[in-house]
Parts: sequence; structure tokens; C-alpha cells
Amino acid sequence: MSLSIERDKLQFAVPNTWILSLDVEPTGLLLCFSNKFHPKIEKNECQRKADAASLIITLLFFAFIVVVFGSVVVLYISSLPFSSDIEANNKTNYSSSQLGITLMAIQSDAFSSACKEFAVEPSISEVNEALANAESDWQERLLAERNHPAVPLPPSHPSFLHQRAIYWSKQSVRTIESAHKMLSTSKYVYAGKLKPGDCMVRGLRLPPSNWSAEWCTEPIKCDTASSYRTIDGSCNNIVHSGFGVAMRPFKRLLMPSYGDGISTPRKWLDPNPLPLARKVSYTIHRPSNQTNQKFTVTLAAWGQFIDHDITATALSKRADGQAITCCNSEWQHPECYPVIIPPDDPLYGKYNLTCTDFVRSAPAPVCTLGPRENLNQVTPFIDGSTIYGASKEVESQVRAFSGGLLHRSWTSSGIELLPIDRTSNDGCNQAEQAAKGRFCFKTGDTRSNENLPLTTLHLIFARQHNRLATALKKLNPQWMDEVLYQEARKIVIAQLQHIHYSEFVPVVLGYELAEELELLPKASGFFDAYDASVDPQITNEFASCAFRFGHTLLQGQFALIDRIGAVNTTLKLHETLFNPFGMYQNEFVEDSLRGISESEVKGPGSAVTSELQGNLFKTKSSPCGLDLVTLNIQRGRDHGLPGYPLWRELCGGARPKTFDDLLSTMDAGTVERLKLIYDSVDDIDPFTGLVSEKPLNSSGILGPTGTCVIAEQFLRLKRADRFWYETPEAPQAFTQAQLEEIRKTSLSSLFCENSETAEMQPRAMESLTDENALTLCSNFPKLNLNLWIDAK
Repeated sequence: MSLSIERDKLQFAVPNTWILSLDVEPTGLLLCFSNKFHPKIEKNECQRKADAASLIITLLFFAFIVVVFGSVVVLYISSLPFSSDIEANNKTNYSSSQLGITLMAIQSDAFSSACKEFAVEPSISEVNEALANAESDWQERLLAERNHPAVPLPPSHPSFLHQRAIYWSKQSVRTIESAHKMLSTSKYVYAGKLKPGDCMVRGLRLPPSNWSAEWCTEPIKCDTASSYRTIDGSCNNIVHSGFGVAMRPFKRLLMPSYGDGISTPRKWLDPNPLPLARKVSYTIHRPSNQTNQKFTVTLAAWGQFIDHDITATALSKRADGQAITCCNSEWQHPECYPVIIPPDDPLYGKYNLTCTDFVRSAPAPVCTLGPRENLNQVTPFIDGSTIYGASKEVESQVRAFSGGLLHRSWTSSGIELLPIDRTSNDGCNQAEQAAKGRFCFKTGDTRSNENLPLTTLHLIFARQHNRLATALKKLNPQWMDEVLYQEARKIVIAQLQHIHYSEFVPVVLGYELAEELELLPKASGFFDAYDASVDPQITNEFASCAFRFGHTLLQGQFALIDRIGAVNTTLKLHETLFNPFGMYQNEFVEDSLRGISESEVKGPGSAVTSELQGNLFKTKSSPCGLDLVTLNIQRGRDHGLPGYPLWRELCGGARPKTFDDLLSTMDAGTVERLKLIYDSVDDIDPFTGLVSEKPLNSSGILGPTGTCVIAEQFLRLKRADRFWYETPEAPQAFTQAQLEEIRKTSLSSLFCENSETAEMQPRAMESLTDENALTLCSNFPKLNLNLWIDAK
């Protein structure tokens, strides 16, 4: 913290959080709390002090809070309105201060009032003994795995496909081994010391060991003269070189709520356990065919594309990299957390299914004693890692190393496609398709074949990169492969960021809130608000819960629309999963683009399509599939995400103490069903709570708590990115003229330029209207690459 004195003004600053300022005015002293991420808050949070005594008391109290609690995630003013009047005025657009967004400290430790914080100061001998025990435990696990060989699932099994759909990096194997040992060390140090209701806080840094040295080293040296991002996010932040790097733990906004205070799923061993996740799913999240007539499937597809760009939670595997099974083996792996099916289940009961596989997310190395954290395998920045990879190894696999291009493949009829992946028995490639010369695709992200809209977006951006690289080579024949690749990549990343913050963010958060938080791109000039103290890392709350709201937007079918506007094919949603082979057909890409841009998403609320609630990854050889809502709920418990009431309190609302307290933000029918399934309001799973809230604004998508968590994340991603596309800082900045060209970009213009589509509405994520009518592709502005001619 710091204290500064200016003429007639005193400022008391808490790093990364608040500034307490005292202005001397003729009428007395004006005490103001301001937040550097939202200076406008100062207008609303000022209080006039008439005497020095009250001033001194206020200062001492504030200093006491900072010293005792350190840098906390949330400091909020309890008198700020939240959402008690949503029921009366459901179209109100709430401000950032009402949602508690601007009151969140961006660089901080987790905060929670759900439990008593508990820490110990072990002796060196205790820590060394715990380290030895942790190593011994790991060896015992390896022995148990050798004595109980893996029980492989067939590639057509829904659980195999589920694990196939989760990103996996080769780097993770070594990382996760170290993480398990670090976590075991914490368990031994805290053994017998934690009581029910205690929260284990992160504390003592682990001493160097053979398995901690790689992850607990000093910051790396950075090349500050580079104009380009590193592939793994390192050195984006010169001051904190580890900020934004791939293979790091997710952040938390709330202290984890583990069953044992350290690692077991929430209330796993509690005498009053949580209701079965599957039962919550079919009781609360009932199927619905209601549509949201304002937005298209492109909105949901883009959300998944960006989600894969910034999050990739690692899944636990056996030490040899093989998948873990939990329902069909005599020995249950310690990383198993199977989904238990109730005997009266309306779907699975017909097939006598009592269990479905569920493997816990892998722990992340954290280098200090503390609770289990989860690993993000990619960079948190919107930097095209889903296109280019998040490691040099993956990047080298997608690059052609010629002319700045990415690898690609071509059909016999001349269709440009993504490079092919011939791996057999991988859950995607099929023998009958391979016989026709059709294979799944390889990109910078292993999830790119998961569904047709996602694969289509991958293709569009790969084509965009190659189109840019080819054009830049003609304009700058002296440029070598590396420069062409990096310049094309730099432009693509800028276009990704511009599209996301100009088209997706205002739709999801509401235009007014996005404008208030300065999330919208500037109309002209540069945006100079980079802050090296801000950690961009994705929060566990965002990745494992809030941003999964997109699952509620999906319809049960996917339409392919031809050039005259007729639906020529309709596929059930589960039929589009790991089935990219239509891309080899003439005009399929164009039909897919029209399909996602002219079909509406599902309406708001907790309901999901039945295609995701029992048919996920269903194949011809399986009578039914998985339930995505159940998986979301189970994953939240696995990650120790606390119950919904704390999330609402985090975001500035009153913490509900009874179910009836939920009526201000949820409809009465939902509240009654919650009463039926949960013993206590504190037990409500956060995914269920967030998607059950009434829409906050006219967009009709998110409630106040989901809006809060997602807005906080997107705020940090913009402020913490030294290479943000609107930055004025050299050497990474675009020229002002180049930046004006990039601002012409829209997702629709990229669809047009990288396909044979003849027309598209200007805003692809919004439904067709008179104001957003189909427009000839020739009328969309194009990037003037002459501004990239190198005069040297």
C-alpha cells in the first residue's frame, strides 16, 4: 500500500484494489473510495467528513482492514443495490457498481465467508517428512496402477468420447505428477488439524525438491524488444513473467469448499451429502424448445471457440497417459468421482444404468501449501491458441514453415480444408470414412472436431491466416517465413479480440454495462489502460461454471441451409459430434455458415435440450449418451466450487438465507423445485443457481451473478494484455491507420472472405431483422493490407 499527498488532497492506495482519497473543500473534507478500474465509482462513493476525529477513525479502520486481510478479492459496499427489484422491473440494466464488478480487486487472494480460514506454520522437519510421504504415496499409486491394468473403453463409448473432448497436452503428464506430490504434502502437513467448516488457506512455500524445482523457479528473462507474443503466453507481462502463461492453475474468486478442506469434492464425506447431480439435472433443468428470437447459433459457437482459446482444464489420467475408468473395474482409481444414477431415473433406469464414468480434473502445481487447484493448459489471453497452439511443440505441428502458412489439405474438387489427422481408434476417425479418403482434422486444439459449428470456425480462421500470409508475401516479397507467419498471426489475433469485444461481449453482458466497463472497442485512437499488476488468469468460477451458460443456448438440432435459404439437411445435435466428414462435400462449409447464422438459439433459463441431457456423445452402438448438465454440476463439486449463495454475495447481492430469498432473482416454480431437491439453500450448485436467475437486461441471456463473474473476467483479459490490439505501446502496437483497418472487421466479413457465401447479415450473432438484413458479401469492407507494406 502507499500514501501520497498532493495539494489539498491525500491518497491512500491499496495495490490493485482501491484508492481512498480525501479532498479538502470549502465545506469540509470529502472522503472518496475509488477503483482504478472504474473511476466513475468515485462520484457515488464519497462521504463528507466535518471533523478531523471522524477522518482519523476512518483512516485507521481502513488501514486495519488492509493490514489484517491483505489483498482480498472483493470489497463491496453492502448498501449498494443488487437485484431485489428485478422481479418488479425485469428489464432494468444494472450498473457495474450494483453488480460488484468494479469493486473486485483484480490481483488478489481468494475470499469467502463460507468457512473459517485455517493455516499452520509447520516446522522444517514436518515439511520434509511430508515431502517424503508424498513421494511414497506417488510410488504406491504407480504400483497400484501396474497391478490393476487399465480397462480400455471402446472408441464408440460415450465416456470415451467425453474424455476425448477434453483438451490434453503432453506437457500435462509431468506437470500433474508434480501437482499430486505437492497436494499430498499439504495433506500430510494438515492431517488431523482441519475441522469441519475450516478453509485451508495457501501459505508456506514448498522447499526445492526434484519435482518442484521446474514449477517453482524464479521468473524467466524476457525479450522486451519483441513485437510478437510468445506462443505460451510467457513474457506478456515483463514485471510478472509468469502471468498469463499456459500450464498454470486457475485463479479463484472464492475460497474452495472441499469436503475435507483440502481436496475431496464438496460435501463428499458429509453426513448430509448433496443430492445426486443427475437428480438435480432432471428435476431443475427440464427440457424446453423455447427459442430466443434475438440471437443465432453463431453466438453459442463463438462462445465455445473463445472458451477453447482461453481455457483447457486438464483431466486426470493414469501415469502412463491412459484413460481412467470408474464404473467397470474391481479397483477404483483415486481420481474417480463416478456419477451415481438413481434407480428411478427416467432415462437411464430403462437401461439399468447405475453409474457413468466421471474422472476428476487434474490438480495443478502451486508451490505452496494449500488446497487443490486445477490446471489451465492454455494461455488465458485471447491470442488464437486454439488456432496456433499454446506450446512450441503444437505450434510446430500446425505450421507449414513456408510462406508464413499453416498446414492445410485439399479435396479432389479443390476445397481448402484443415490438415488431416489419420490417427485411428481415436473416437473421431471412422474406418468407413477413411476408406473414402475422409479424415478428422488437426489444429492447435485437440477439441476442434467436437462439433460441426466449431470445426467450421476453425476452418474459417485457418483460411484467414493463410489468406493474410499469402497477401503479405505479395506485398513484401523480402519477408521470410517467420515474419510472414508472425504478422499474419498478429492480425488474426487482433481480429479475434475485436470481434469478441464488439459483437459477443455487448450481447452477453448488455451494451450499457459493456460500455460502462470500457469493454467495447474504441471508435478511433488507442486504448491505453494496460496494467502490469493485473493477473489475466481465468478464474475457476468462470471456466468451470459461469461460462458454461452457453450449454443452455443450444437447440436440439443443427440445420444446413442452402444458398436459396432452404434447409436441405437437419442433424440431431449428437449426430454433429466428432463427425466433421461433411466438410469434404461441395458447399457444405457455406451451408454450415448459413445454418449457424440464420438459426436461433434456445431461450434463456435453466432448461437444456434433451440432446444434451442423456444423448450427449450417443453413438449407434450405445442406447443413450451422457448428461451435460450432470457433468457440469459434478465438475463444480469436483473443483470445490462453493454453493450459489456465496456467489450472489460476491457480486454485491444479499446472501440468501432461505429459499424464499431467491424469489427476487428466480421464478417461483424454479424455487419450489430447488426446495424439493436441496436440504439447504447453501447447498445449491452454482451452475444450477446461475442459469436459473432471471435475465438481467434486454439481451435476455444472463442473470446478475453470471453477468458479474463473466464481466470480471473479460475486464481483466483486456486490462492485463500487454499486446492488446488497441495498445499504443511500441514495438507491439499497430499504426493508427492499421488499427482503423482492423476495426472494419466483423465476423460476417470473415465468413464472406473465407468461403463462397454470397451474402450474410452484418452481425452474424444476431438474428435476421430489417436492421440486420442479408447483405451482399461484396458490400462488406475489406482490410487494406497496403498499410502493411514494409518501406525498408
